[in-house]
Amino acid sequence: MSANATEDTGFKLYKLLNGTLIVLAMLTVLEGAALTEWTAMATIFITLAANAVAEAFARGLADEISFKQRMTLMQGLLQLRRSFTVVLPAVVPALAFAAVSLGWLPLGTAFAGACWVLVLSLFAAGYTACAVNGARFWRGMLYGLVISSFGLAIVALRLITP
Repeated sequence: MSANATEDTGFKLYKLLNGTLIVLAMLTVLEGAALTEWTAMATIFITLAANAVAEAFARGLADEISFKQRMTLMQGLLQLRRSFTVVLPAVVPALAFAAVSLGWLPLGTAFAGACWVLVLSLFAAGYTACAVNGARFWRGMLYGLVISSFGLAIVALRLITP
């Protein structure tokens, strides 16, 4: 894998991990609020979109300062497109909330199910980060466990908060 492709994969994994932790934290906070599934979904997507725009702006500004040249519109749009990877983890609660609106799941089950699926995706992302790097199986398992433990900590906060 070329250095550029590895860097791009690393950035995507970073944004997926970032988005997953943000979504888990938001689910923890939003579950206690008296929101409908649509309000919760909109809150999650808008927060992640704002995170993507802020990330793209910050990276563009840092590049302008480092290279002493203004970013072109195309470079800015590319940076924004790359940063929008952070929104992908919101698909998990969106599907769960869609199931609530269709009457297939109660809202509490949707929140809990989304949290656990996101914790598992943190594990998968940690494992994948090692696999991309060519690490051994046990190291990928260790990375997956370490990264998913942060998600478990967020879920634990959700469970102990009344």
